[in-house]
Amino acid sequence: MKRFAMSAGLILGGSLGACKPPAEAPAELGELSIFLFENFDSEDEQVLQDASLNLEEYLLTLDMDAKADDRAVTLPLLPTERMGTVSATEGADPALQIPVGVSARSRHDFDTNLSLLKETNYVCIDSDTSKFSERTLLTDVDCIVDGTCATLETSQWVRKENPLAKIWFEIFRNYRTLELEDGRTVMFARTVLPKSFVSDGGGSSWDQNYAIEAWIPESDGDGTLRFYGLWSSVDISLISDKGWAVLVQGGIDQSYEFADNFLDPEVALEDYCNEDRDPDLTPPE
Repeated sequence: MKRFAMSAGLILGGSLGACKPPAEAPAELGELSIFLFENFDSEDEQVLQDASLNLEEYLLTLDMDAKADDRAVTLPLLPTERMGTVSATEGADPALQIPVGVSARSRHDFDTNLSLLKETNYVCIDSDTSKFSERTLLTDVDCIVDGTCATLETSQWVRKENPLAKIWFEIFRNYRTLELEDGRTVMFARTVLPKSFVSDGGGSSWDQNYAIEAWIPESDGDGTLRFYGLWSSVDISLISDKGWAVLVQGGIDQSYEFADNFLDPEVALEDYCNEDRDPDLTPPE
């Protein structure tokens, strides 16, 4: 896993008087990922367009056919003061974050990826440790898909199970699209876990989950470049920080694969997903 050090801060342009200078989109991936999380809902579309092109430039340097480890990076920690309009998870220690970024290429075009927003049952789209993954669409989804609006808000209850822990948690993920100067539309998603959740019977917890995701259409329109940056922390016995980073990396890459399969009419669900699409599970009150 490659490691990217965090740069000293945002590069600021010139200013006149007391006016705050506009931020410039960083080029280095670690700082860029934090910048995108922090400025997700910025009104300055130009700086987000620049950030999109910087991210695309990085993604184009990668061999997307390489194994996940060659497409993964260790990101810098996400500081509390760099979360923009998002509040830090109550009581969580940012120093305990395990920050992982994984890039990929979807074989589907951008519009096909965009259509996935209408799906609410994500159990066969998340990694296979998810036994329940149900989204609630909090705002109108049709308008972001047809381009008449640019945002979508969702909440999502997830049930994770592995040999060491079983846990429910609820995340909130917002989406935003914007148009680049060349006419392409890109999309970002920002995820937050407002509070920590304790596992069945106690003893383990899911404490932080901040994410920034990107969908950038390839210039020829055939596929879509993907990036997923995740800052998470858990308290699960027998799992080291390094072990958790490996699990997160594998889970992100598996979710990329599952999403592409789900969107492919020629791939049968049973060929890659062994999960019950309608499990007898109910999220906690």
